[in-house]
Amino acid sequence: MVERDPASVDRAWPFGLSPAFIWFSVYCMLWRVGAPFVWLYLLKRSIGMPAYRKHWFERLGLYGTLASRPQKSAWIWIHAVSLGETRAAQSLIERLRLDWPDAGILLTHGTPTGRLAGEGLCDAQVYLPYEWSGSIRRFLRFWKPSLGLIMETEVWPVLCQACKEHQVPVVLVNGRLSERSLKKARRYAPLIAPALAQFSGMLVQTEADAQRLRSLSPDLCAIQVTGNLKFDIELDPLRLLQGEQWRQGFRASRPAAKVIVAASTREGEEDLLIACWRAYGCGQREGLLLVIVPRHPQRFSAVSLAVSHAGFDVIRRSEPDFQRLFEPGGTDSLDAIVVIGDSIGEMASWYRFADVVIMGGSLAGRGSQNLIEPCSAGCPVILGPSIYNFEQAASQALSAGAAIQVQAKEAVSAAYELLLDPVRCQRMAHAAFTFSKAHRGAAARSADYLKPMIKAFSSGPQP
Repeated sequence: MVERDPASVDRAWPFGLSPAFIWFSVYCMLWRVGAPFVWLYLLKRSIGMPAYRKHWFERLGLYGTLASRPQKSAWIWIHAVSLGETRAAQSLIERLRLDWPDAGILLTHGTPTGRLAGEGLCDAQVYLPYEWSGSIRRFLRFWKPSLGLIMETEVWPVLCQACKEHQVPVVLVNGRLSERSLKKARRYAPLIAPALAQFSGMLVQTEADAQRLRSLSPDLCAIQVTGNLKFDIELDPLRLLQGEQWRQGFRASRPAAKVIVAASTREGEEDLLIACWRAYGCGQREGLLLVIVPRHPQRFSAVSLAVSHAGFDVIRRSEPDFQRLFEPGGTDSLDAIVVIGDSIGEMASWYRFADVVIMGGSLAGRGSQNLIEPCSAGCPVILGPSIYNFEQAASQALSAGAAIQVQAKEAVSAAYELLLDPVRCQRMAHAAFTFSKAHRGAAARSADYLKPMIKAFSSGPQP
């Protein structure tokens, strides 16, 4: 592996006897003082999701039985904190593996859902340590990454400083910064701006994201707009096949039945959906099936209980009862049933099963979850008023006729009315699929940008 010139990482860490130094010192002190609460937080999260109790030593930069890192010509480290970022990284990882087969891919996460989604994509997979300087430095010394790729908006001051000290160039990939996040970043500018200045490259989704980043600091590296990697996500063909089998089995005895899937719902949205669903009454709901797929696994049971308390029969994906939806000659009255998608990794199946998708996160002010995936499955999408996490993609989908935006309380009625108009529904489905394909290419553009940086340290073939 080629030794890097310190100058290749560009700038010195800009802390001295200054407000930035004071902010950084207080930040580090708060992380040290708050350490017990971090572990208590993990314990609390583990009540609903036991996976949070695993691999704790990795969060300290300790790797137990691993005496040394696996042997590779070089390591490309990609940090994808949770499920969405991991899914977005998939197309880029596939491209890097194709171009640089001798380089190892290290994937780090912050959540169990991200870790589960990343299984099989990389050569090594661990949790990224928290913002304790000793833990971060142990991580860097052990893995010795030649390049770090940080997905989307994960900017950690201690991590950035440690990468600078260890001469690890770091690139922001698929970066985004909403107006809401920009306001928050400005409040902590003495801490955030110096951290951003340590990035050796920034690849962002839109020109608006680039302008917001530039407004935070005059010392940033060049920013390049490469598009949104989530357009390049290929839905799992096996999951799509499973969804198609559900669809065919469900309609075998109910040819006119339609399915509304509320996908990746967040806290507060399920109550709203159920209240609106009840308001239609049994006669209007007949022939329609409502599926709710909560975003976070630790909420599966709570959502199921809330739906049951609302007077509906609950069918959970994880239980044998789910199969009765697809039994030949099934006579269940759909108006009394709500299905809860309490499984992980099956969103593609739900999208293929659906006739229309209500996008979670957009109803309760959370900025929307990923509307690109249901579009790529050919699903018309109903959006609530909150779309800041996917502002440009949502605007493009609306312009293309792939989505409809309504007030939160109108989402169910909008889906219902759309299903009453099969010609319009089919037209939107076609527009959704066409829209998702038209904006691909971010993975190739990102890989091309990274090529000179990887070529400097990789002993693999020169693409």
